[in-house]
Amino acid sequence: MAAEAAQREAEAADKAARRRTRDGPPVITPREINEAMRLNQLGDAKLFIRLFEGRYCFDNKEERWYRYNGTRWLPDTGRHHYFAVCEELAPLYEDRARALGAALSRYEAEHGVCIAAMQRKDIQMLGLGRVAALAARRDALNKRAAALRDVARVKKVLTLVGAGANSLGLEGDEWNRHPAMLVCANTMVDLETGRSRQPSPWDYINMSTPVEWRGLNAECPAWDHFLDQVFEGNAELIDYVQRLAGYWLTGYTNIQEFWCLWGPRGRNGKGVFFRALRSIMGDYYTTVPVELLLDQGKAGNSSGPRQDLVNLRFRRLGVASESKKTAKFSDAAIKMLTGGDPIPCRGVYSSEQIEFIPECKLLFATNRIPTVDGGDQAFKQRLRVIPFYCQFLPGITDPEKKIFPMDRMLEETLNTPAELSGRLAWAVRGAMRLLGDGMRLPPPAIVVQETDEYMDAQDLVGEFLRECVEITDGEGGRKTMVSHMYASFRHWCQQEKSMAEKFVPSHVVFGQDLKGRPELRRVSPINKVFYAAVVKPEHEPPAEG
Repeated sequence: MAAEAAQREAEAADKAARRRTRDGPPVITPREINEAMRLNQLGDAKLFIRLFEGRYCFDNKEERWYRYNGTRWLPDTGRHHYFAVCEELAPLYEDRARALGAALSRYEAEHGVCIAAMQRKDIQMLGLGRVAALAARRDALNKRAAALRDVARVKKVLTLVGAGANSLGLEGDEWNRHPAMLVCANTMVDLETGRSRQPSPWDYINMSTPVEWRGLNAECPAWDHFLDQVFEGNAELIDYVQRLAGYWLTGYTNIQEFWCLWGPRGRNGKGVFFRALRSIMGDYYTTVPVELLLDQGKAGNSSGPRQDLVNLRFRRLGVASESKKTAKFSDAAIKMLTGGDPIPCRGVYSSEQIEFIPECKLLFATNRIPTVDGGDQAFKQRLRVIPFYCQFLPGITDPEKKIFPMDRMLEETLNTPAELSGRLAWAVRGAMRLLGDGMRLPPPAIVVQETDEYMDAQDLVGEFLRECVEITDGEGGRKTMVSHMYASFRHWCQQEKSMAEKFVPSHVVFGQDLKGRPELRRVSPINKVFYAAVVKPEHEPPAEG
């Protein structure tokens, strides 16, 4: 009966110890320590997992350790997991050895013996084999503790900790799977409902904003005033920008668009705007190299490292700014980044390729928008131009020219804790409205107008046809072979538009564009491409030779 009671008591102790308490790590039972001794390094690994589940994890894809800080997972760049083995795992064995040693000392004192000083034959003769085994067990426990302070064993144990099922190892795809959740400095917010809850390590989120969440009703008067100034009180545009900011907070990419913050003059508030976004988005924000979005005029090495793409993983907003006057958008790059398809890439120091669907929405801030093939309707459907017409200068006011005095303390005010929390609440309210409305984000009239004007200005072929070509009925020989028309177009681009050779649309692109022009009619012969149009004499290409 006594043995059965002891067995039940041990099982109850094991069960209780496996329940993690609110105030600290689980209690490791003597039975678990005995099993760990039997399993050697694997046993050490199992104890580490019991102790540190939810506190440490290992990303096998990145080959990186993470530790949980109470709201999110951080890369363990300080290698705290090494010291956890030495300072928290090794003492478990020492504590057990100490308990066995105390029991041994009591026995020796009661019976007037010293096991360490006795010969083996005397131990056997006196029937003290079990007591001697206790001493040996104590010594083995102390030896194990000492071994766990050796770097070689620590590395082997940690390798087992991050490997296989029921370990602390991740495959790398577990991160940030909650597109409507936003981790803040003190809580986690549901962007659909605006409600907050305590983050859990099992959410596996390694991104956060540094801003404290103070509730949905937190106010940001300085930010509201700033928006009213830069957008000239345009309520429709301000409402659009709020819902847009909410969308940027999410991990959704259903709206396959990208946005240009454009102002014809400097000091127009664009910089303040995107820096204000960066301050509330924290890790979810990244700076994008402008070259990533531009046509480089040559094909890159598709198998080479692309750290610029790797850096977009898990980010929700990427901002690029300014470019050279001759810059041209890469439609292929923007389609790749906004199309919702997986992107394969690898980092500079990695031999393994990863694949991910980007959550990163693209924002381009510039005083001059790069060029693009104007006839590309797919690009037009993606682009949204948000205008910043006003200019803010020190001590100058001229409302007719949209010039207003600069507030030199504005950004300092915008970065106060109250304003940051209020601006975050403002963006979350925008997200709630957007998600509650089925992710509908129709652009306001001013954005449609600016986008259309920009795309019309980019329609090189259309401008060439209007300026240099006369549309005919095709009768009486008034027709032109497409190759001759392209020669005129190419000369016009270089001379009239000062375009570098590499940016002039190719013959194929030109021919495809003409096919989609309803005002142009193709005429015979069938085996050659002629159009019912003639190039005006002053725009004929120079004779070769």
